[in-house]
Amino acid sequence: MTKINILKAIGTVTVINILARLLGFMRELAIGYQFGTSDVADLIITVYTVPNFLYIVVGGAVTTAFISIYMSVTEDKELFLGNSLKFIGTVAFILTTGAFAVLWIFRGYLFSGYIEEHGTLLNGLLLWMIPSTFFLIISTWMNGLLNSRQKFGISTFSSLIYNFIFLAAAVGLSFVIGPVAYGIGAFAASVVMIWYLSRYVKLKEILSPLKGLKMTPEIKRMAWLALPIILGGATIQFYFLIHRYFSLQLTDGYVAAVNYASKLTQFPQALLMTIVTTVLYPMIAKGVKRGDQLFVSSVYFQGLRMLGLLLVPAAIFLWFFGTELVEVIYEHGNFTAQATEMTAPLLKIFGLSLFFISANMFITRFFYANEISLTPVIISISSVFGVNVLIILAFIGQYGASAIAWATVISSIFQFLLLLFFSIRLLGLTSAEKAWLLKDLVLFAGILAATLLFSIFNSLESALLTVSGGILILIVTFLLGIRLLKIRIREILNK
Repeated sequence: MTKINILKAIGTVTVINILARLLGFMRELAIGYQFGTSDVADLIITVYTVPNFLYIVVGGAVTTAFISIYMSVTEDKELFLGNSLKFIGTVAFILTTGAFAVLWIFRGYLFSGYIEEHGTLLNGLLLWMIPSTFFLIISTWMNGLLNSRQKFGISTFSSLIYNFIFLAAAVGLSFVIGPVAYGIGAFAASVVMIWYLSRYVKLKEILSPLKGLKMTPEIKRMAWLALPIILGGATIQFYFLIHRYFSLQLTDGYVAAVNYASKLTQFPQALLMTIVTTVLYPMIAKGVKRGDQLFVSSVYFQGLRMLGLLLVPAAIFLWFFGTELVEVIYEHGNFTAQATEMTAPLLKIFGLSLFFISANMFITRFFYANEISLTPVIISISSVFGVNVLIILAFIGQYGASAIAWATVISSIFQFLLLLFFSIRLLGLTSAEKAWLLKDLVLFAGILAATLLFSIFNSLESALLTVSGGILILIVTFLLGIRLLKIRIREILNK
């Protein structure tokens, strides 16, 4: 694939993904508008965590492993496709059935804070949302196959369809049947997405003739590669699960508040990582298979640099204008000023982890492309379930929800430093050019100074005007800085 085609693919994926993420974010806004930080909002968000977690973690892990193995299969690829689909279908069915059984049987214990007043809603959400897990996991395999064949636009468009159907069905039906509509929306969206993808992957041809699953050596390799990726490659989802668990121990509304804050920071992370997993990862895997170390190293260092150039300024903006941003985006309907007071401080802190969480997800892909999964797994577990949880346990009693946010920041930095060290050492990645780091640091210092001055002398009473002014200052300082420092974005992308 030529450089021009790579940039074209990235551009296409970016545009479609922005629209898809905006629709997904509008769904969060709708929940905030209709239910604020109430028990109902907490319940919708908590139940949806399960299918979303399994979709991203399990589906993403198996798909990552699938792409790595698929790129190395030279004979009878159709046989591998059929067996890999049957394998992930079996996994999806077992996980969906198991998750539903556990949540339904133990719902009195797991949702003890909600079942007395919202038992009917809980049952409805479980009955509709959890079955969608099966279709969501299958969709990741389909997207992986399309991405391997460089059909990036088609695979990315499936997310747009999913979020549109989810939003339209949930919001539209909620005025008729209430909040259970969010469960129906989740199920309907997953079914429609599968129908759309099946037209392009040609399921009938892959499964014809229909035979049982055969555990070939390639399928076994895929399974063994996927297992550790489930633990090591799903850092951000484990963070969210931990957020939910500890937020439930706080006063009512903090599950929703933590979710609203993390969703705002998740938007740029998800956008950039979709580009990595959709366009770059298949190319990284192919580069590793053909032994092109120069290409792999170039993608690694230039990718980290682009993440820094995009996300560090965003983190600075969130720190200084997080409160006004929450007011502009969320403070409508049942989302009150009190809800803003709960959400804004968390957003500011979560924003500091923007670059590090995204960089961690990016770096792990290079380990997986080399079929080295144990190292990032150990690092992930020690960071998320070690450093992160220990900090929360030590300070949640004193600082409340802020301890959850600070723990995320500190543990993500810890994980980044370890991944950076071991990726360079184990994978042999080297950069011929290092002068760019000083230039980027000077740029960030200039943006920080300009944003700080604006926040100090800002006399605008309108939150919207303050946010607009902050964005303007950020853009002007960024463009002026890259010009003065001769940071050429186009050259970085073309390397």
